[in-house]
Amino acid sequence: MSVTAQDLIQAAKQVKDKHATTYFKMGAAVLTKSGKVFTGCSIKCAVSPCSMCAERVAIFKAVSEGHKEFEALAVIGDNDTVKVSVCGCCRQLMREYSRNMKVHCANHKCEYSTYTLDMLLPHEYGPSL
Repeated sequence: MSVTAQDLIQAAKQVKDKHATTYFKMGAAVLTKSGKVFTGCSIKCAVSPCSMCAERVAIFKAVSEGHKEFEALAVIGDNDTVKVSVCGCCRQLMREYSRNMKVHCANHKCEYSTYTLDMLLPHEYGPSL
């Protein structure tokens, strides 16, 4: 069975409420090339450098388990109308591991838009350029 964008969005939605934040809730799910899904929630605090985005939590979990190539990532927030996006730090991290991954950005109703990493990070920087 292949993992769809909706499957990833649902996985991200399920983990979103495990957040550790008083700000906004976000959840993420990343699909590895081998077909495994890792999830993460936002972990925020008043001192920004101590915080971690849901996307990076999911990717770090995958990398710590030996997965370093990704097919897709879904991110979801709490807003019913606005589809969340991925911050610059997360875009750079995704570029370092999988330049061709798809990114599904969803609102709380699971309505989403799909982007390529090239669309989100058009002027890339990093190894192998």
